Amino acid sequence: MKTQLEIGDKIYSFYRQRITGYSTINRVTKTQAITHTNKFRRDLSRGIRVVGDTWGVRWYSLATPELDERWENTLIRDKLSTVDFSELDIEKIKRIMKIVKE
Repeated sequence: MKTQLEIGDKIYSFYRQRITGYSTINRVTKTQAITHTNKFRRDLSRGIRVVGDTWGVRWYSLATPELDERWENTLIRDKLSTVDFSELDIEKIKRIMKIVKE
């Protein structure tokens, strides 16, 4: 099991059990791991924690194959929710419905 965050580690952020995004560690110091948006404590003995965060509204997890798949599914579902089906021709809608019924 990892004891410290390193350059290249991918960290997912969660809010209310939903993945809201991810960051990749691009720089480390003796005590901190830094992404483009956050500074995390490198030491993983008490989980992944943002430096200076006392509220703990979000939680974080190192990437796993399961989380990668969950993130991809989230992106697909979000993209589908923005599709305006009224702009599609009827044949495309029929093909979509056939897939949905499978």
